[in-house]
Amino acid sequence: GLYYWGLRGLERDQERAFRYFERAARDGHAGAQTACGNMLLKGEGVPDKNRTRALEYYELAAAQDNLEALNGLGFLYFFGDGSLTRNVTRALEYFERNLRDGDSLFNAAHIYLHEPDLRNVPLAREYLRRAATNFGSFSAAHTLGQLLLAGDASPHACTEGVHFLRKAALIGSWGSIFREG
Repeated sequence: GLYYWGLRGLERDQERAFRYFERAARDGHAGAQTACGNMLLKGEGVPDKNRTRALEYYELAAAQDNLEALNGLGFLYFFGDGSLTRNVTRALEYFERNLRDGDSLFNAAHIYLHEPDLRNVPLAREYLRRAATNFGSFSAAHTLGQLLLAGDASPHACTEGVHFLRKAALIGSWGSIFREG
């Protein structure tokens, strides 16, 4: 990671970083496999983007229960691309294998809110609440606040909705300005 980010006085060199990550990935290191998948997906340190190879690296890391790889696989299947057919059900399976991370909780909730065949608003609310409360997810807090205010409009739901929208305001990029007054 030192070459990837250019840390500790080293010049940023993504090609070199990819070679080191790839070496560790071949030795079975899940974090390196995920890093290779990320770099191939973005086209960093490699001649071209390669979703097929990225998928292979993510699958290797996911087999070791790597949280970032599980979320990456969910992302790939949710959007699909060229050779990879969009498969929302499979994306949801990967997100739900990783409910120990705010991004995956939010992504699973998004599917439950926006995919008609999988719609499950109570479960989406639960996932959004966990992502906002346990992981400080801005997106989850904002979405949950809006969902609660647009729902049954009971006093409790309104109070809770405002609570999560306030939380989103404090988490978001403008939060520092809000906190300083």
